[in-house]
Amino acid sequence: MSSPPSLTELRTLPKVLLRDRLDAGVRPSTLLDLAAEAGVDLGTADPRALHRQLATGPIEELHAATGELLRTRDSIVRVARECGLDLAADGVVHAEVQVHPEHHLGAGLTLDTVLGAAFEGFHLAMAAAPIDLRIVCAAHETSEHIEDLAHLAIRWRDGGVVGFALETAYPHGHPPARAQAALALVRAAHLPITIDAGDKETAGMTVTEHGARRLGPSVPVISDIDRSDDSEPTLGPLASEVRDRRLAIEWCAGGTHPGTSTVDDLRQLHDLRFRVTVNTGERHRSGPLSEVLARVCEEGDLDLRDVEQLQLNAAKSAFLHFDERVHLIEDRIIPGALASRSLGLGRSAKVAELAPAERGRATNPGDAR
Repeated sequence: MSSPPSLTELRTLPKVLLRDRLDAGVRPSTLLDLAAEAGVDLGTADPRALHRQLATGPIEELHAATGELLRTRDSIVRVARECGLDLAADGVVHAEVQVHPEHHLGAGLTLDTVLGAAFEGFHLAMAAAPIDLRIVCAAHETSEHIEDLAHLAIRWRDGGVVGFALETAYPHGHPPARAQAALALVRAAHLPITIDAGDKETAGMTVTEHGARRLGPSVPVISDIDRSDDSEPTLGPLASEVRDRRLAIEWCAGGTHPGTSTVDDLRQLHDLRFRVTVNTGERHRSGPLSEVLARVCEEGDLDLRDVEQLQLNAAKSAFLHFDERVHLIEDRIIPGALASRSLGLGRSAKVAELAPAERGRATNPGDAR
């Protein structure tokens, strides 16, 4: 095994981010500005102290604090723009950001105007940096507005919404009737779905009944793999279906998800050739994606080629049309990976000379890996 890639190599590598939450990656300085405008006391005026507070405080308080300050059109535009610029500065070339529209209702905002403000901010970022930004419209299964949110996601599918995310409650059980109705609406509109579910029964429903194409980090795939002896691991029915159908697993850093959340889990899934992806989830806690990957490589004994495969996994699982995924892989991921690899090896190999061999192995977005 070669040495872990440096942080510089990881920042240079073109990356795909499938799970990042808009209101959980706001710059501390921006939060302080918005708090001052709204007359809200955040307990500190120091961005560094606020950053520590956001990184270590209770998750419910984090969401409440940011949600309260992102209830004007201008604040949402600003935060969305800065989100895109921050991701681009970290080398992310495609990101699918979860937006929870109902968390931002206020000051005359509607669900549609919230999404419109987020898209405006993203368009400003895309005009200034080489990044493609899309929205995954997110809802909690207990939301009173969940069917409205499903209709919202469908209504905005031509405006940049690429999927619908359902968050489940704890303890887990069958989704409420409203949530099931919302999922049925989204499925009927052929809009991709990602669901976070935390026990085997609910996860099985996620795959078989609700048609999820990606699985959140709480889905306990790892607990359905028997490694009780030294022989080959035995996959249970859930794990087998997830791997056989090439359903992406949205592994997230931060340790707030009880299902598949450790680096050891990630390494096992990667070794067993699941389509696992690495994500920030909540950047206040995880830090930028490059730093997450650096920790994963160090703790999981992964090298640059492993990271390249993780990026291919993410690109293949993006909620994009087939031709868009081909473009993402062939024109962004592979050339950038080859350039980063040459940098890491201290060679001056030409991308044009290496690309044909690589293309034969990895470019098909639907291949078995």
